[in-house]
Amino acid sequence: MLTGDGDLIEVQAAVRYHIADPHIYLFGVEDPEVILRNNAEAVFRELAGARHFDALLTADRAEFQRLAFERLRQRIDEYPSPGVGIHLDGLVLHDLHPPPEVVGAYHRVAVAMERADRRVNDAEAARTRNLGDQYGRSLQTVSQATTGSIEKERLALARKQAFFQRDTSRSTLSLATEFDLILGMVGLVKEGRKPEEAKAWYDRMRAVRLEQQAFLTEFRLASESLTAAMSLREKVLVDDVTIPDWLQLWLILGEQRKSLIPGGETFDFSGRRPPAKEP
Repeated sequence: MLTGDGDLIEVQAAVRYHIADPHIYLFGVEDPEVILRNNAEAVFRELAGARHFDALLTADRAEFQRLAFERLRQRIDEYPSPGVGIHLDGLVLHDLHPPPEVVGAYHRVAVAMERADRRVNDAEAARTRNLGDQYGRSLQTVSQATTGSIEKERLALARKQAFFQRDTSRSTLSLATEFDLILGMVGLVKEGRKPEEAKAWYDRMRAVRLEQQAFLTEFRLASESLTAAMSLREKVLVDDVTIPDWLQLWLILGEQRKSLIPGGETFDFSGRRPPAKEP
């Protein structure tokens, strides 16, 4: 049979039937089995000519069998009077294949098509996995960026608050300190000191407390700056009371191994001191 795309195909099928009217089957028509065979072939050719070869061998095979049985039964039931005298029970499609001369070539084509479909499916699966991975990485990147921005904002706010607190400590005393100074000023007045003297004492002591707070604040800032500057550098602490000006902190670069300590003595920071010179 000829398919819709111009290829040849062979159909092997079996039609099951029973004699519904023996009188018509024997005397009403001539050779009812030939009529059944011819109508079956006509239905097969009609359906095959409306479909592509590849579809008949694969996806449309079950549909081909179903439609062939329905149309053949309709043809037999509507056969001109007195009819054929038979009733169809079923149709089984045993095989659909190309002519034997080209079965090998079609088999190789079918195998190649299966491989191509498998490669397409594998590529689609890989694409789906890659899209999922990329989407997950994008969500992770966005989440990390959001978290980083929140942390930076909080850190900036904390630094801002710390700056204002340190600035305030330079010019403002705590309520407890102010209260103690006021009590001291009142005590001086009770002891008989003049109010202006007590007020001068209060101003002087308040200035001293503010100067102390400013010194402590600056000392803390200097310590924090020094800690940050020294965090990634080599450090050598020289703790030797015999060396003049020994209370010093030396910052030594990695490639520097020797330096001069005040007093002219050469010191090797690897831990080895040169032998003492003669007096």
